[in-house]
Amino acid sequence: MVTVKKLKSIARRQLNGKKVGRQIASVFMRRYLFAQESEVNLEQIPVIPPEPLPMVVPEHDFIHFRDDYKTQNADCETPPSSLTIVENCTVFTDNLFEFFVLQNNLILQQHSYFHRVDSSAEACSTGHYLPKIRKPRQLQGSVFSMVIGGGKDNYFHWMVDAIPRLWLLKKSGRWDDIDWFLMPNYSLTFQKQSIEFFGIPEEKIINAENIEYLQCERLYLPTTSRYNGWFRPWLMDFFKAYTAELTATIDAAPYIYISRGDASQRRVTNEDEVILALQKQGFDIIQLSKLSFQKQIALFKQAKVIIAPHGAALTNLFFCEPKTKVIEVFPSEYVSPLYQELALRLNLQYKMLICPSIKGAHKNETLHIANKADIEVPIDALHQSVSAYLEETKDLIGKKQSKSYRKAK
Repeated sequence: MVTVKKLKSIARRQLNGKKVGRQIASVFMRRYLFAQESEVNLEQIPVIPPEPLPMVVPEHDFIHFRDDYKTQNADCETPPSSLTIVENCTVFTDNLFEFFVLQNNLILQQHSYFHRVDSSAEACSTGHYLPKIRKPRQLQGSVFSMVIGGGKDNYFHWMVDAIPRLWLLKKSGRWDDIDWFLMPNYSLTFQKQSIEFFGIPEEKIINAENIEYLQCERLYLPTTSRYNGWFRPWLMDFFKAYTAELTATIDAAPYIYISRGDASQRRVTNEDEVILALQKQGFDIIQLSKLSFQKQIALFKQAKVIIAPHGAALTNLFFCEPKTKVIEVFPSEYVSPLYQELALRLNLQYKMLICPSIKGAHKNETLHIANKADIEVPIDALHQSVSAYLEETKDLIGKKQSKSYRKAK
């Protein structure tokens, strides 16, 4: 849904992305310069040292991916993960595409982000235009930021980019120093359920949806949990610790198909055929929106074979046991290495099933268009992939009796 806030953000980013736009912006916005290293007052707390990050996605699959994805093509090492403390600063965020930290009215560029509207945008090397500050909310004490672009209502970004920052804080030994937790959002059910693990009192939570400028006595900024978009190894350790004490169970078959029937994009147009074919092979049909967060963890933890169209539901692969088998279904113009990388780092077995899309667009169509393409799954190809996996688990096709997601509660 396009909101007034989002439209303002798009307009602001468009103005900042062009020389003529910046001239227009100067009339009603304020230009903040980027700080030089000698002009900032920061404290950095090392938490996790550099980690080796082996390449896991096979190179022969690269041909399927969009050109705008940065796929890891060699082994590398991640930079260290740390906390940065900024004294007496101001935060500006639209909670969508912009997050700026200012100290002494200078932008700390290394700790800010700004997503361009399009690739033709011209970055300004000296400063950025932001709305003029009008009565920012002031917070005494220490504020820990979990704000990340896209994390306010997206399950993947919340679970991968926001929540793990809390674990980094715990590892640092500074948990008790924090008076406030600045979160991208705190209104959705999965956000409230997933945060229970950390025992944060609700009165300490600041919802970034309700602010624009925030003045902080002390701001804690954690390193991102991904490096170049790739999963840092400590993320796997976090999710192991995160789920170790969860005891929820679920009555479901070990073979599950995740339906996107309640989604607005990347829907399977012949899903009735898909469901019929999979139920004959012992699959339960699941809509995750009908399950609590704890039940979703239990579902993926007990699964042996998982089939799902590309989407945030596959974030739950973090909860799978090693050797779980995964089939990810894509429209031809939108194939991403994201969950393939995750599956292989978790020692899961992974296949992609690339299907004709209803729109039939080229894979290099704009991302905004390509990622909405609906899918038509070839039943024969699906049957072949599933049968091979079921044979590997030494279960006879059709031996198990499936249930609908209504029974998986």
